Amino acid sequence: MELAATIQEVAANAWPASMTQVVDGWRLRTTPGVEARRSNSVLSLEDAGRMPLEDKLALVDEFYAERGLPVRFEVSPATVPAGLDEVLAARGFEIELDIDIMVGDLAEVASHSSKPGGPDVIVEATPSEAWLDTMLGVTARGERETLRDAVLDRIAPPARYASVADGDRTIAVGMSVREREWLGIFSMATLPEARRRGAATAILHALTSTGLREGATRTYLQTDIGNAASHALYEGIGFTTAYRYHYRVRR
Repeated sequence: MELAATIQEVAANAWPASMTQVVDGWRLRTTPGVEARRSNSVLSLEDAGRMPLEDKLALVDEFYAERGLPVRFEVSPATVPAGLDEVLAARGFEIELDIDIMVGDLAEVASHSSKPGGPDVIVEATPSEAWLDTMLGVTARGERETLRDAVLDRIAPPARYASVADGDRTIAVGMSVREREWLGIFSMATLPEARRRGAATAILHALTSTGLREGATRTYLQTDIGNAASHALYEGIGFTTAYRYHYRVRR
């Protein structure tokens, strides 16, 4: 429970919403123009206990209805109050996506991801235009300027952006965000024609090595539970699955 609460919190800070309304401890989040569940969902890691659950759920409905958005909850082992997932299910909320959170010792992951002869990686403090092109081209998360202004430029903890180029093309990217002892890995994306050439592993090594030098000691990332290739890659360099979370949505 404590591990899940910490990671869900630092991950929320690593991918901020452009608008957040706090309701009795719950964070109601929305980021217009960016197609990311994390920044367009309710995060319920705290329950101040000043408001009945029915009233809080009604305010959630009102918040998203005013913006023409579906009501979506991020549900993890740290979600409060206990039993909220069952309440949402009874109200017709469906599971939208199951996600595994994987964690590792940062020094171990940095060591195991080192592959001699791998591609060169550039690590920068801000995302380049080429980095954005490749990330958006693979993930289709929204418009370039919206993503930069609404999310990336608003990340408070230190962020690093890694890329691998093949000639004048950026073929793979990834990013990290460091908070407390944790280094979060996000936005890993490789062009389809460039996969299985070691670019993703090289980016992981560059990001984790940088995070280690800057003071982090542990690392986390997330991957869809059905993505066998990603699980194999991450497990091969020292990650293990810590817990699972999902989103529930009512459209």
